[in-house]
Amino acid sequence: MSGRPPAGKWFMLGALAGALAALALSSGFWKPSGLVGLAREASDSVALVWFHEESGYTGSGTAFAIDDEGRFLTCAHVVGDRREVTLAVPSPEGERNVTARVIARDPELDAALLEAKGLDLRPARLSRAADVRPGEEVLFAGFPLGYTVQADLLPSVNVGHVSSLPRWKVSAGGPRIPIIQIDALVSLGNSGSPLYRASTGEVIGMLKSHIHVPGLVGSGEGVLDIVQSIPPELAGRAGIGVALPADSLRAFLARNGAKP
Repeated sequence: MSGRPPAGKWFMLGALAGALAALALSSGFWKPSGLVGLAREASDSVALVWFHEESGYTGSGTAFAIDDEGRFLTCAHVVGDRREVTLAVPSPEGERNVTARVIARDPELDAALLEAKGLDLRPARLSRAADVRPGEEVLFAGFPLGYTVQADLLPSVNVGHVSSLPRWKVSAGGPRIPIIQIDALVSLGNSGSPLYRASTGEVIGMLKSHIHVPGLVGSGEGVLDIVQSIPPELAGRAGIGVALPADSLRAFLARNGAKP
């Protein structure tokens, strides 16, 4: 009697393998292709924020599209008290620059709303669920190098995990606000980058860059008091990242008449 399985059994095994592969692709469990696709989507949603002052100082950060009407989110500390900044995106000619108006800002939250015409970027999908959990895989895209090097203007993509979900004071007299702490390498210029949940492709937060916030108050256990004293360059190398959660961003947008 031959040990070769009948043809029908091979057919059933092949059908099962095909079904499992389709499920993996549709659910995002197939991480290599899933992350590559999400990285492409994230890169299509972000723009470099930059400005140049007469003193010679050039500042930069990241912003991401939230709708089809030309509105973008970034960090308030990126734009400061300026009324206008410049948004730059890659183009076949190298890059495209447009002027963006700062139409709202909340320095306490560290969020700012921009408006710019002429950029056709993919609006990011802000999550509606406050169910982020430590250990979840995340991805973000932004411009950590800005204009500091002579290179093509291309977003940089990083992958990491949610480390913690504490509530911090970012000013001595201010309220505790929820934040998302991640373990990925976050550099100067990533402020304003959208933070994606890898499993769904939704934006669950916006990066505030590395963890060096003037006036940060600890939780009483002493840990945050130590962490907040880490110099910016060391915090960035340590991969300690901080993001504002989507719920806080949605509330900021609602207060300013914007809907993602």
